[in-house]
Amino acid sequence: MSIERFDTRIVVEQDGTLDITERIAARFNGSWNGIYRVVPLSYRNAAGLNWSIRVELVGATDGEGNPLRTETEFANTKAKFKMWIPGAVDADRSVVLHYRVKNGLRFFE
Repeated sequence: MSIERFDTRIVVEQDGTLDITERIAARFNGSWNGIYRVVPLSYRNAAGLNWSIRVELVGATDGEGNPLRTETEFANTKAKFKMWIPGAVDADRSVVLHYRVKNGLRFFE
């Protein structure tokens, strides 16, 4: 499997929440169940300070807008969004992943 194209649209809401839509075009060689996307939840800045974000999966669709079966796993400092893609056998498929991030944009005086 290879990612052929990855496009992201990020909307910053007034409260600093990030509304993220990712369009992923994948080429499946052989038989696959789908793909997954890993999002780090913990970061360290240049001054050595740590901060964490919170993510919430809104949903995922195929290239035609049909909802996909999804599952979210949280492990250590990562979130993993799993997306099942019907017919991912020697085929090109697209996925639209939509999620929200809290505390992704920080405010300072």
